Amino acid sequence: MGGIKSALQGLVDAFGVPSWVVLLIGALVVAYMIRSLFRSAPVGRARALVTRASFAGGDERQAMEDKALQMVTGHPDGLIAVATEALKRGRPMLAREAIDQLRATGRQGQELRRLELLLEARPLTPQQEALAIRNLLAEGLQAQARAKLTKARGTWPRDEELAALERELS
Repeated sequence: MGGIKSALQGLVDAFGVPSWVVLLIGALVVAYMIRSLFRSAPVGRARALVTRASFAGGDERQAMEDKALQMVTGHPDGLIAVATEALKRGRPMLAREAIDQLRATGRQGQELRRLELLLEARPLTPQQEALAIRNLLAEGLQAQARAKLTKARGTWPRDEELAALERELS
């Protein structure tokens, strides 16, 4: 502690700043750090909740995901974290909701675009596309599944798995 005290005393002596100003600046820095900790805590808890929800099922999963979104509603950094985690966990519906809320905040333009690109990313094979379409159907997103299937059929018109999916949706 003596080293810090002598360093601060050296600054005070070198610049002629009163010691109360140095204490005030120190207090402001500590207050800012505490504020940052309190702001980031809900983000971490929401991210962890999305992770735990991915291992749950049915109503429990939905309740956990809803709670995670409530924890970060109106906070762009938290919405980015929830959307990113939802995309990692294969939960496009949750990611879409977080992205929509993020868009409503009017902030995070570059991050918003990155998340939208990840959500709409094109798979490299027709099998990956069929899996993505099945995931959309499992989430109850019929319209989005049909639109994705139409694009996929345009890219891979001869793929049998996509043709079978098209027959199922007809």
